[in-house]
Amino acid sequence: MNINATLFVQAGNFFIAYLLFRFILLKPAYQELQQDAAEQYSLEELVAGDKRNVEQERQAQRDAWHQFRRWCASHRPALISMAGFFRVAVPRVPVIKLDPAAQKKIQYQFEARMLHAIKDRYGV
Repeated sequence: MNINATLFVQAGNFFIAYLLFRFILLKPAYQELQQDAAEQYSLEELVAGDKRNVEQERQAQRDAWHQFRRWCASHRPALISMAGFFRVAVPRVPVIKLDPAAQKKIQYQFEARMLHAIKDRYGV
């Protein structure tokens, strides 16, 4: 194996090319990649902060809702049974037993009034 000046020139040439690539050509690209990584990290931090804020707001809404439900439960009126309500609120209507002739008369009067109302309304 012969070691001559050509090998040293090639080694020097390689070293100079390495320095040119590293500090002149690749340095801006490396800085741009670092800047992109920093921006990505800051955006991820902003998103994480926003998610925490949203979760805190949701928790506050849940707490307010549960507090309102507890308030409503404490101020709910006592239950009233429907039968008791109707016994108190609605007066008793006496049931009148009619003979068949009176029933027929009432039925005829009702039919006559209904026909008269239909004729007035629809012009039949």
